[in-house]
Amino acid sequence: FQLLFDALPAAVQQKIGPTLVAAPQLEQTLLAQDAAYLASIYQSSESAPETIRLTHFAFLDAYYGRYPEQQTEPIQLFLLQGALLHDYHVAEWWEQVSDPALRWQVCSQILDSQDEDAIIRVLALLLRHTHGGALAIGQTPASLEKLIDLAAHSAEWRVRRDSLHALQKLLPQAPGWQPVGISEKGGVQLAQLALEKSAQARRAVEILAVLQSEKAVHALLDFYTAGNQ
Repeated sequence: FQLLFDALPAAVQQKIGPTLVAAPQLEQTLLAQDAAYLASIYQSSESAPETIRLTHFAFLDAYYGRYPEQQTEPIQLFLLQGALLHDYHVAEWWEQVSDPALRWQVCSQILDSQDEDAIIRVLALLLRHTHGGALAIGQTPASLEKLIDLAAHSAEWRVRRDSLHALQKLLPQAPGWQPVGISEKGGVQLAQLALEKSAQARRAVEILAVLQSEKAVHALLDFYTAGNQ
C-alpha cells in the first residue's frame, strides 16, 4: 500500500490518510470471493490439490479456519488432502473431517499418489487413529490393495513397514475360511511377503491368519514348494 500511497497526489494523500483499511463487512466479502475463486479453480483441476501452491493453501486454511460456517464437506475433504500433502495444520483438518469413511477416502487418494512424504504422514495417522477397524467403513478391496502394493513395492523402508502395520490394524478378523480375502492379487502378494527373509514376513503371516483366505494359503504353499525344488 505504501508504494501506491506515495504515488498519489498530495491532495489525495491528505484526504485518505496514510492507511487504508476496508470496512469489516467489505473485507469479509472480498475474502469470501477470493476463497471461493481459489477453491473452485483448484477443485476443478484433475490434479488438485496436488498442484495448489502452499501460499494459496495457507490462505484457504486461514479463511475457512476463521469462518467455519463457510465450510462444506467438499471443502473439508479438499483441505484435509492439501494439509496432508503440504504437512500444514494436519491435525486441525483431520478433526474437522470426523466421518471415518471420508477420512479413509482422503487417505486412499494420498496412498495412490507418488508423494512418499505425504504417504508416510497418512500411514502415521492410520496407525495413530485406527483401533480395531475404526476406519473400516468405506474401505474397498481396491483401496486396501494399495497398502499391500506399498508394502511389496515401495522403495522407502518406512512405507513398506507401516503399510503392513496399518493394514493389520484396519482388517477385522474373518469369521471363517473364505475363498478370497481382500483380492486374489492381494492374497498372492501377501503370500510372497510372508516367505521373504525380512521383518515384514511375520506380519504378513499374521495378516493371512486374520484374512483366512484359501487363495492366499494355496499361493503360499505353491511359492514354498517352488522355492524348495
